[in-house]
Amino acid sequence: MKRIATATILLVLLLVTACTQYIYVPLPRPDKNEVVSLTVTETVLVEVNGSLPSTVKATAEYENGNEREVTATVIGTVDTSTQGVKTASAEYDDVRTTFDVTVYAEENVINNSTEVSKIMEDLEDGDIIVIGNDMEFADTAGRTTPFSIPGGKRNITIIGNGATITENAGSSNLFDIDGENIVIDGFNFEMTNSSATQLNLFTIQGTNVTIRNCTFSGTFNVNSGDSSVTRGFEISTGASVTIENCEFRNVRQPAYINTGAYVTILNNVIENTRGWNILADAIIEQMEGNSFEGTNAEDICLNSDAASTLYDEADCIQLSLDNNGCRVNNQELGIIVENGVVISE
Repeated sequence: MKRIATATILLVLLLVTACTQYIYVPLPRPDKNEVVSLTVTETVLVEVNGSLPSTVKATAEYENGNEREVTATVIGTVDTSTQGVKTASAEYDDVRTTFDVTVYAEENVINNSTEVSKIMEDLEDGDIIVIGNDMEFADTAGRTTPFSIPGGKRNITIIGNGATITENAGSSNLFDIDGENIVIDGFNFEMTNSSATQLNLFTIQGTNVTIRNCTFSGTFNVNSGDSSVTRGFEISTGASVTIENCEFRNVRQPAYINTGAYVTILNNVIENTRGWNILADAIIEQMEGNSFEGTNAEDICLNSDAASTLYDEADCIQLSLDNNGCRVNNQELGIIVENGVVISE
């Protein structure tokens, strides 16, 4: 009995000692129940009468500010019986969000360059066009602009779906947009011709035109006195355009923006160019979050080819601050601003 009592006392002492000196405290799991927001990051395409995917790629943001790429579960259904952009829901770690589902018709899928003209000729308001493969275009006798949206057409969306469109012509543009509520999304554009002939991939006369999630690359050499003129866009007087989340590399200019055009330019990357060429009476409705990498002769140039200017020194300072301290050259006023400071008058 004495042995049993002694053993019991020793066991209690060991337990007390272990509990007081070696208490196990589980480490916090930083990803557990800390998601504060969820953003779907992929373009979701569904054919008419098709089914939603079961999961989508997303970015989860945590309470500590960290972000992580995750796979979110799609919840519920949407009506896919007609073309259009529909709203769906997804969930990850008990946090829900909504995202767009683009429903397209099978007959509006373009798989090669020979199909472009027929589908574009038959455009109807509300059509969604999906590019199925990479394509290349070159100058040929009698060639017209492949992607032409005339005035009077409305609510047209053309989705590149990551396709690469190569333009090796010397002068022929790819897109001529004169419609209303037009969206161009998800293309990789390459300009391989290094001749001095002027090439604007897009000419835009339309209203409420949005270009997003596209890349533009060329052969322009900003350091060599290269005289070739390759631009992403020429935006005409009266047009209204939003350019967002795009990249421009080795093209002479991301865009030439004429007097009286209305532009919103957000979160683009510009590298090795001569910068945005904005005539002094163009209307900059919003220009923020743009980054300038490598060598750019100018970042933003407010051109003097206009009778007056809408942008004073304070405007130029704010433009610089809103766009990562970029260089703003206001030729009309004769000032240069960098990092929000006037460095030359």
